[in-house]
Amino acid sequence: MNSANILVVDDEPGMLRYLRTLLEVDSYEVSTAESGEEAVARVQQDPNPDVVLLDLLMPGLDGLQTLEQLRKIRPRLKVVMLSCVSDTRKVAQAIRLGAQDYLTKPFQKAEGTILLDEIGEMPPGLQAKLLHVLQDQSFSRLGGRSLVRVDVRILAATNIDIQQAIATKKLREDLYYRLNAFTLHLPPLRERREEIPLLLRHFMALYAHRYGRNALPVSPGLVDACVRYSWPGNLRELENFVKRYLILGDESVVLGELEAAAVAPAEPAASRLAGANGDLKSLVRSVKDEAEIEAITRALERTRWNRKEAARLLQISYKALLYKIRQYNIDHS
Repeated sequence: MNSANILVVDDEPGMLRYLRTLLEVDSYEVSTAESGEEAVARVQQDPNPDVVLLDLLMPGLDGLQTLEQLRKIRPRLKVVMLSCVSDTRKVAQAIRLGAQDYLTKPFQKAEGTILLDEIGEMPPGLQAKLLHVLQDQSFSRLGGRSLVRVDVRILAATNIDIQQAIATKKLREDLYYRLNAFTLHLPPLRERREEIPLLLRHFMALYAHRYGRNALPVSPGLVDACVRYSWPGNLRELENFVKRYLILGDESVVLGELEAAAVAPAEPAASRLAGANGDLKSLVRSVKDEAEIEAITRALERTRWNRKEAARLLQISYKALLYKIRQYNIDHS
């Protein structure tokens, strides 16, 4: 159990909430300040923080000025500077003023970045248009008469065999070489098990902040079960697992799901498609219905069929739950 008291200082409320949640997941005592002036006042009061995480760029008393005043009040206070960018001059100045370290924020706003997910699935016609935009750095809107200049950073991701896709003309070779300035090969999650504990805490902090909920504890038993699981759906499966845990709030339920998934072979996609008469819309509807039935049944069992409590747990109205129970013919037996 961590007992350190950490003061987080940042003028962005969203960043304060994110860092607070991230640190509280690891059982730190966290307080926050939205300005340098407030941070100085906090440190002058009791109890004093053990560590200060201090944003570099703030209106009024900026990070370096705040650091200087904090060090005057408490010369031995540990202060870590935070910034969206790494400026060597600022780093050197902060260290000279007594900062313990200088770190890049966990996330930052990156204007002018486009992620092209599953680039290998893009239709050939769209690939050609994308190539022209990348080469000319301009495009025209549908119905527009003028060119729009673009200056963006492109990130592209795919899980297909690139060379095979090029050989079969599924992916344009010229587009690949235009995009391929720098390549990162990311192994599947089952080959990076040492990262799972950190990812669990990251997703818990992220979605607790996004859903406006208190972060749930990530127990050693939960971490161990997640490390042993093979995660065939990789990062997205882990992310959705954390979402379910946060919404259901019951570690035993999600651990049971994990154990069941580990012993039960996944149903082949082809058989599911055949069951939906080969119709993609029917398949999507079938998967959605299965997920709803499972979630509703689990909530009803957890609340001993208290339907009002189950509706609250599912975050839907009581009438909507009754309709769903009738629609899917879910009975107590």
